[in-house]
Amino acid sequence: MGAKPTILQVNNFPAATEARLASEFAVERWPGAPDERERLLERVGPTIRGIATASLGPVDAGLIGRLPALEIIACFSVGLDGIDTAFAKSRDIKVTNSGAVVAPDVADVVVGLTIGLGRGMLAADSFLRRGLWRVEKGQWSNGNYPLGRSMQDRRIGLLGYGRIGQEVARRLAGFPVEVGYCARSAHPGASLPYFPTAVDLAIWCDVLVVCCPGGAATRHLVDAIVLRGLGAEGLLINVARGSVVDEAALISALEAGTIGGAGLDVFETEPNVPEALRALPNVVLLPHIGSATHETRVAMGNSMIDALCAQLLAVSPASPGPAQGTRGR
Repeated sequence: MGAKPTILQVNNFPAATEARLASEFAVERWPGAPDERERLLERVGPTIRGIATASLGPVDAGLIGRLPALEIIACFSVGLDGIDTAFAKSRDIKVTNSGAVVAPDVADVVVGLTIGLGRGMLAADSFLRRGLWRVEKGQWSNGNYPLGRSMQDRRIGLLGYGRIGQEVARRLAGFPVEVGYCARSAHPGASLPYFPTAVDLAIWCDVLVVCCPGGAATRHLVDAIVLRGLGAEGLLINVARGSVVDEAALISALEAGTIGGAGLDVFETEPNVPEALRALPNVVLLPHIGSATHETRVAMGNSMIDALCAQLLAVSPASPGPAQGTRGR
């Protein structure tokens, strides 16, 4: 049996993922100190055929350019924010992500945020725990707790219609709602209403779900104009990247009542969440837990390793489900 292919591990991964990487490949870990990185590149740079990374990397042109044998960059997560995909494409280097295995859990969070925010579930929990639930004679059972918003006949707009957007649409098919989407172009075969711009979609919908890729092309795509289009009763759900939403504009819109509320799993400068946002009563804030289940984190690691194996060992994936990816996306 020949020597194991050499790969560069840029980020830390769950223990099971790191154990499987070590069993399949000769793993070189990317050091933190610049001088150590230089020594590593001088020692093994020409032999590195694959990179295992997470979304923020960084895997830039400077690193890629020092690895003449590089064939594949396999990403543990969905986003490719920290990978110079354009430069990788110019070098004919394959770039993969774990979008297929992540999408179901992220879609579940979207549905949970939409219902929980609309019905004020977190605030209702706090209301009860603080002993504020009082029911006087002649009152309804909820006492003086404010009424929420029903899912009935709501319009849900998906800003992005990739794997996550399509998973959300499948889940919402069981609800009495209408779903539309905005993407760079209409998807062949999609039966949902298509809107060419984020503003058009926001004006149409009651709940705007942000599930498009991050990066420079979508930075602050959801700005003050889009939020005004969403309207005073509209809800914003963001499970994409914090950079897609202009956070300052969102805070202003929430404070002014320009929109009704927001459910956020991602933020512009994670893990720093502005105090102004944390102080607002009409938001639900999550610490980027969209894919954070035991099952999905295992699947993400296997997806990344399966892609490396398929490229570098010329073997079919050993773990359940095929590796999914894109080239220079």
